[in-house]
Amino acid sequence: MKANRIFVSHSSLDKEFANLVAARLRETDMEPWVDSENILVGDDILDSLGSGLKTMDLFVLIVSAASLSSSWVEREVKFAIWEEIKKEALVLPFIVDHTAIEELPWYLTKVHARHIGPDAAGAEILAGAVREVIARRATSCSPGAVKVPTVQRDARVD
Repeated sequence: MKANRIFVSHSSLDKEFANLVAARLRETDMEPWVDSENILVGDDILDSLGSGLKTMDLFVLIVSAASLSSSWVEREVKFAIWEEIKKEALVLPFIVDHTAIEELPWYLTKVHARHIGPDAAGAEILAGAVREVIARRATSCSPGAVKVPTVQRDARVD
């Protein structure tokens, strides 16, 4: 079974929480991609980020005032939204401060975002929500879940 690859986008000011989230996600069959673990000294930062983004199944966005003002996070989110439009990934925003939904970029304001604390309990809530999304996606993608339309033959045409 393929592990679920989750890109964790965050501001450097939220790095401690992002690493906590990665640890919680790793406890199950998930492969979190976090810059501090995947970009090594001497690596090309853009190539490394690109690899993480191109191979993700889910994009977890840790929303804070700091992440909303980060040009790096902005680029990651825009790529993830494009992947979501193509049905290649899904964007899951989690707000860890007092940021209001209205403060999110226009393309995220209609996505259900969840407020959580930037602590161990918040990381567990986030990991649980990700597990639920993965389970729901697996069910909707299973062969029995797909409704194949039936075609009625018309004797006049045959």
